[in-house]
Amino acid sequence: METLIQKHGWIVLVWFFIFSYFLGLIWQAIMQRVWGNAILKELSTDSALYLKTKLGEFRVDGTHRKFSFKLKKDKAWQAVGFENVRNIHIFREVNGGALIEFILGDWGLWDLKGRYRDVINTYKIQITLQDSRDIPIFVLRQYEQREMWLGHLFLYVGNRILKALHLYQEGEDVAQEKLAHLVDTFNAVGFAINVRD
Repeated sequence: METLIQKHGWIVLVWFFIFSYFLGLIWQAIMQRVWGNAILKELSTDSALYLKTKLGEFRVDGTHRKFSFKLKKDKAWQAVGFENVRNIHIFREVNGGALIEFILGDWGLWDLKGRYRDVINTYKIQITLQDSRDIPIFVLRQYEQREMWLGHLFLYVGNRILKALHLYQEGEDVAQEKLAHLVDTFNAVGFAINVRD
């Protein structure tokens, strides 16, 4: 008498591959998530704004035309007039992700060639003052897997599926959305800030 697995082994095998691919997609969604884009607190009136992120606290006073900030490491608030604010922009940076790649077990000999090595994309949304100081408001990070040949194709297909399910966003798109939100919020309280490309 045949067992269930012997009789329907191919069905079990197909379901095993589907389940494995599904788990792989979940892992891919977690790994390539954009980190650091949370607003911890946001309060606003017609002429004032209070914003708290992981990097510090920020206040905009439209009545007195002041931008105040207290970064995470600072003990006291600093204030500058709107005229002392040069612009707001996104600073992009690419850092190596080889250690994460090695620890998570996706490392191979092809990673010795730079174009196949995983990276961490960093997007700093910051305000630049007239005295050239940069005041960071958000630092967003996204792990980017880089594979060769078929691995690249599977990664591309996986990202398209996750994007369709709203489980994946490009870090650049998230940074642009966050920047647009900040500019709109600042404009609403009377702080017309320039955006640098």
